[in-house]
Order: sequence, then C-alpha cells, then structure tokens
Amino acid sequence: MKVVYAPDSWSGFRSAPRLTSDAKAAWDFVDELVLLPMTDGGQDATLALRHLAQGVRQLEVEAPQGDEQLSALALQLDEDSFFLESARVIGRAFAGDVRSASSRGLGQALRQLARHDGLLVVGLGGSGTMDGGLGLAQGLGLSLEGVRGHAGAQDLERVTALHGPAPLPDRVLAVWADVETPLLDSARIYGPQKGADELFIERNTRDLERWAGLVNAWRERQGRPPLPLELPYGGAA
Repeated sequence: MKVVYAPDSWSGFRSAPRLTSDAKAAWDFVDELVLLPMTDGGQDATLALRHLAQGVRQLEVEAPQGDEQLSALALQLDEDSFFLESARVIGRAFAGDVRSASSRGLGQALRQLARHDGLLVVGLGGSGTMDGGLGLAQGLGLSLEGVRGHAGAQDLERVTALHGPAPLPDRVLAVWADVETPLLDSARIYGPQKGADELFIERNTRDLERWAGLVNAWRERQGRPPLPLELPYGGAA
C-alpha cells in the first residue's frame, strides 16, 4: 500500500514537518509512505518551506506592542528573493492586546528585505493584529497625520491622513493568502479568535472603512486607482 501524507500545520499545535515526522515514526506498516508537508502561507509556513531555502536572513523588528524587539527569520529563496511569514512578526503568539497590537514590525521587515532586488513573498495568516495595515504603513516609512509613535487598531479613528511616497516602488511583492475575505468582514470573522469583544469588533469595522478611505485618498495622490472595499483578500491577516 502506498500512502501520500500532505498535511498543513495544526496552528498552535503541530507544524507540518512535525506532523510528517510523527507519521514516519508511526506508520511503519505502510509499504511506501510519501511525506509532503504543505503550507497555505500562514503559521509555520517557514518550517514547511525551510528545505527549499538557500539560506536564512535574521531580521530585527518591533514587537506588536512596541515594547521590545523581535528576531524574525526570512527564508532566502535565491540570491535576492525572500519568503517572510507574517505570523513570525505579528502573529497571535506575540500580539497581546489586539486593541494596541500593531503591524509595524511587518513593514520594518519588508524594508530590510527591500535592499535586495528579487521577489518578496509574504505569507499571510495567523496574525494577531486588527489595525488594517496602519502599523504596516508606518513600518514602510509612511507618516500618519494625527498619530505619533506606536499605533495599533485603537488609533485608527485618530488618523486624519496618510503621507509619503509609495514604498518599495521597484519591488515585486507576492502575497499568499488562503481566504478571500473582504476588508470590512475581517473583524467579524477573525476578531473573536484574536481576543476582540463584540463592541470592539463593531468599532473596528467602522474604523477600517474610514481608514480605507484615507488609503484611497493617498493612492489617488500617487496617481493610483482606488481599492474597492469588496476587494477579495482585502481582509486577509
């Protein structure tokens, strides 16, 4: 009997490579066992893809609460291309209080990787933030009018404008996402698993709609078309 075992990670419990390793030890009765750890780009994607990497790049970024530095790993796919798992930067394991958690560290990581010329691949999923990329914009070098310093989801209502040139203008950035959730459905669907209560979810949905308007106003000043609120994948991570 031939068995092909191709698991994704059990988020928070077992990585895909660990699951295949467990299967190899337990399924010795199988004539031929093919082990193919997989990933959807979310939590533990780095471990599933590690065997494809030519090397590892260590990045120092701000933790989601802004109170310490994190060391995150990016996989070097070739001379200038990298894979970055967002859960290793802004994941639920690091995020703490979702109201103040910021995605700033992810932007900082991308800026460090942007010193190279190749493809940047970002795996989304398993995030612990609900700031709609507010902190991400900060980490990429944009400025937020109305907010200073560390900014999380609770600061969305205070931002009045987004300023600065388009970040990473010469880079090709690919995103892996396993959900097609639009932006304004994200708080309702993913908020509870991040520790958000009903009141904050309602507030966050309103704030994200307003924030999207500010982002589109910034895009217009950059000569770029607006992003519709119903855009698929807009609520990923």
